[in-house]
This record gives sequence, C-alpha cells and structure tokens, in this order.
Amino acid sequence: MYYFRLERGIPDNLKISVALLFLIIVIGTSGFHLIENVDLISSLYWTVATVTTIGYGDIVPHTTGGRIFSIIIMISGVSVAIYTFTAAMAFSMEGELKTILGMSKMQEKIDRLKGHVIVCGYGKVGKNIVSNLIKEEIPFVVIEKETAAIDILARNNILHIVGDATYQETLEMAGISRGKVLISCLSNDADNLYVIIEAKEMNPDIRLILRASRPESVKRFMKLGADKVILPEEAGANQMASAAKEYL
Repeated sequence: MYYFRLERGIPDNLKISVALLFLIIVIGTSGFHLIENVDLISSLYWTVATVTTIGYGDIVPHTTGGRIFSIIIMISGVSVAIYTFTAAMAFSMEGELKTILGMSKMQEKIDRLKGHVIVCGYGKVGKNIVSNLIKEEIPFVVIEKETAAIDILARNNILHIVGDATYQETLEMAGISRGKVLISCLSNDADNLYVIIEAKEMNPDIRLILRASRPESVKRFMKLGADKVILPEEAGANQMASAAKEYL
C-alpha cells in the first residue's frame, strides 16, 4: 500500500546479441590464426578491426580463404554489432523512461497520502523507525539523499523522496502540508534544527519528533517547536539499566 518498486532485467535479445558478438570474435580470431597463420593477438586485433569496420589496412588477408573468411566475419560481425548497439541503446533509454515514469507514479502515491508520517533519514535509527511503522501499518514516506540508502529503500519497495530534508521543496514533495507527524533522525543536530524551522513554517500543526546527538540540543529543539526529542544513546542506556533491574 505504501510501497513502490522499479525493477528491470537485461532483455533476452540483448543477452543473445552480446553472446553472438563474443562468439563471432572467438571464431574470427581462431579463423584468422589458422587460415592466415598469424599469432592470436594479431588475429584478435584483425577480427575486432573487421567487426567494427575501423581497419587500418595494416593487416590484410593474403589467401583466397582468408578473403572469403574476412567477408563472412565482416557481414555477420557488423550486423550483430549494430544490432547489439541498437538493443543496448534501447535498453538504456527504456530504463531511463521507466525511472522517470516510476518516479512519477511514486509521487502520485505520495500525493495521495494524508495524515501520514514523514521520516527524515534512513540510517540505523531511521531503519528501525520504518520497520515499526510497517508493522503498525502506518502510512509514511522517507526522505533520504544518500545513494546506498536510496537503493535499499527501492529494493524494499518503500515510498521515498530523493532529496535533502532541510529544503522546503523536498518537504513539500513529501506532503508536509498533509502530514501529521515528522520524525527527523538525521545524524547531524544542525540538520535536524533546520528541519524543525522549515517544517513548522510549512505546517505549524505538524507534530515533530527529533533525534539529538548532544544533550544541549534537546532544549534548543524543544524551544523551536519540537514535541519530543530523543537521545538514542541515553534511551538505550535507560533501557539497559531497566533490564538489569529485572535480575536484581
């Protein structure tokens, strides 16, 4: 319900054409080596030059069999090379088109969200937050700018915005005007501070839950409008201390 996935594999026609091109190069190299009695490196060079039609004229067949073989390699090799190049270009353009269409579809789903949670950052803390939101079936969207994290979000079908959460344009794409809660778990306190300022300006009624790296940031965040500020290290320490009491 809250996810999007974009996947594409290499089409069979491209796989086959690449395999055929490789086979032609192997056959050409072996053929020139046997027919014209030249070394394998020269035979490979000869074959590639023939297939790509960029021969320099430094190697030419000296036998009738070599000339006939060159014609066969040239016709078959050039044909397969052109087809492979065309298929590769089509695959690339199709992928770009799918990406554009996929992003458009994703944005359409985000635009339909209302009363949702906006999660800024998909690091260790963000991943745990997202896992809990999924379990509770709470609608949400993630804002992330790091490539590695974005790849994980895409693979796991999680609705996300690629961008910087400190920018109003990014928050707008995430539907902040319709959102109910914003959780900013960015690792940098300065970034979280900017998120508070921008979020409150765009939606004064949105609830803000923030992560703080330093204790002195808690009061500052609360003063700027945060509803709750959590120090992960402190929260973890309190939880561990509580667990220890069970054995005393």
